[in-house]
Amino acid sequence: MASFIARVRRFFGLPNVEPITADIERPWLRRWDHLPKRSAGYGFSEADYAEAHARAREVARTTLGDELWARLQRQGYLEVPSRIIPGLTYRLRVGRRIQVICALGVTSPWPYRFLCINPTYPLPEEEFFAHLYLYIRDREEIVLQVAAPQPWDQALGRTF
Repeated sequence: MASFIARVRRFFGLPNVEPITADIERPWLRRWDHLPKRSAGYGFSEADYAEAHARAREVARTTLGDELWARLQRQGYLEVPSRIIPGLTYRLRVGRRIQVICALGVTSPWPYRFLCINPTYPLPEEEFFAHLYLYIRDREEIVLQVAAPQPWDQALGRTF
């Protein structure tokens, strides 16, 4: 297929483009079950963790915007109202399970008040927080399908 595309590009006088697959990380294609919880993996130094956390904070701050980032820093959580279930609110906390809060008279679709969603591969807590925020804000239907209801709160297992 690549040679066919190269011939078509030459025919139309376009420059040949090499695929950039060698430099792209695809961590979702690997298995991560062998790693200890709340770890980025073997060989990850303290400096690597510090750098990953600094980048993650920047990703989260940029994703949320300055106002929401400041609110998260002040309160320790963000609340996102459900677009699908009126009266239901998701309380997001960095590195913790999602807390489901229902207004008086609203019944939760889950039997427990905490939801567990872990990333497929190890991520810094702040970065995964930004992912969860976007999922709940923009793709809540996915959260309704994949969230595992839990009877208690605890730290997420695949974040560090």
